[in-house]
Amino acid sequence: MTTDPDRVDPGAPLRIRSRVRDYEVDFDDGGGWARSLAALDRTFVVVDENVLRLHGDGVLAPFRSGPIAVMPASEDCKTFETVAELCHQAIERSAKRGVVLVSIGGGITQDVTGFMASVLYRGVGWVYVPTTLLAMGDSCIGGKTSLNFGSRKNLLGTIYPPQRVIIHTPFVATLTGPDFASGMGEIVKLHMLGGPAMSNNVRDALTRAMAREPEAVRRATRTSLEIKKVFIEEDEFDRGRRNLLNYGHCFGHALESATDFAIPHGLAVVIGMRLADLVARWLRR
Repeated sequence: MTTDPDRVDPGAPLRIRSRVRDYEVDFDDGGGWARSLAALDRTFVVVDENVLRLHGDGVLAPFRSGPIAVMPASEDCKTFETVAELCHQAIERSAKRGVVLVSIGGGITQDVTGFMASVLYRGVGWVYVPTTLLAMGDSCIGGKTSLNFGSRKNLLGTIYPPQRVIIHTPFVATLTGPDFASGMGEIVKLHMLGGPAMSNNVRDALTRAMAREPEAVRRATRTSLEIKKVFIEEDEFDRGRRNLLNYGHCFGHALESATDFAIPHGLAVVIGMRLADLVARWLRR
């Protein structure tokens, strides 16, 4: 891993190579991105209801006059039924093959909209605007879309990256403490996978980020994506090295299911990492 935390430019665009389509992650803490997206022809916006409530009169105001669907950020919504309902709403509002979906929310909104984009008219374009720290620092790249099936988490899905990702870090100011910590959990995981330079840097850098210092949050987010980029470009379809990104997830998903998702994903992953380390030590005996 070659990423140097001291040389990361947290504001520079990040290009992701993909066999489906290359795409760019843009970092924009202003409001121009919302106005430009809202001005596009043939868009259909899917937004987390909490995000719209918190930011609908602010940075998201330009979207209120266009076709928009509002969805709860609940694991119960990651289903075929939700995707079918959103497809119905889009088609009823005259969405044609050239429509561009705009997804604004956390990982649940991303999963549902991304899956919808991959199947509507056998694939339409989409733009993702992550609003949680977890999505900004991890899930926004890689192209995975996931739906729950029965009692099983993320059993169904596609790999269908967006055309563009726009990271607007001021969204994190309205996150609850547990949601912010959940995002930091995945960021810690990626820093630990980034090699000695990242591991040695993690305590100081992430302590500042936990204090929600804007520059520290931007830098931690960007560094995490730089690390993940190496894995997903080498193994986009999850058949080899990308499996390392699942560090902590086996136990983590079990904890989420066992607690009916009372433990946020990123925190479950941190606990899962610790459990995985204990098992690894035991197996070495």
